[in-house]
Amino acid sequence: MRIERSRGTRPGNTGRKAILGALTFAVLTSSLGVPAAVAAPTTPGPKAANAQAPLEESTTDEKSRAAAALGINAHEDMLVLDDRNFVLTLWRKAKEGSEIKSAALMAFTSSDGYASTRFIKTGVYQAKKTDADNEVKDSVAKQQARAAKRNAVAQMPGMEATDEVVNLGEKEFVFRAGRTPRPDRR
Repeated sequence: MRIERSRGTRPGNTGRKAILGALTFAVLTSSLGVPAAVAAPTTPGPKAANAQAPLEESTTDEKSRAAAALGINAHEDMLVLDDRNFVLTLWRKAKEGSEIKSAALMAFTSSDGYASTRFIKTGVYQAKKTDADNEVKDSVAKQQARAAKRNAVAQMPGMEATDEVVNLGEKEFVFRAGRTPRPDRR
């Protein structure tokens, strides 16, 4: 099998051109200096200074409000903890499977030294909102499932749409519907 090459290119020629181009650029920039548009600013602007400034530990008021948002009455022994251990305590008290529990664990185990502080100041409220939104979505989904079961039962002679039947899980509902005797079959 013969491989056709286009005229003027040799195997490996493209890589050589890339290396030559990079070397040429390096030589020119080192001898001529970096253009002003590419050069980094010598003094950080106000935004850069704020981004680099370390966060202060949370105050006892911030910790108290964060705990209260979760329905936890934070006592003095909890409020005197450093931010990381305070977050660990919130994690232990949070509802299993909640976004709050997940977010607290992420903040506690993060390599970022300020993750726990950010969680106390803002993250706990975001996680609580997510939990509330999920709770509403779950409730709406359950209501829709109940309505669908009521509609299905209404079309099945011999089966009544009692609360017991409508509250069954999907699998149990299908089994119950299949076992219900119908007047047209004997």
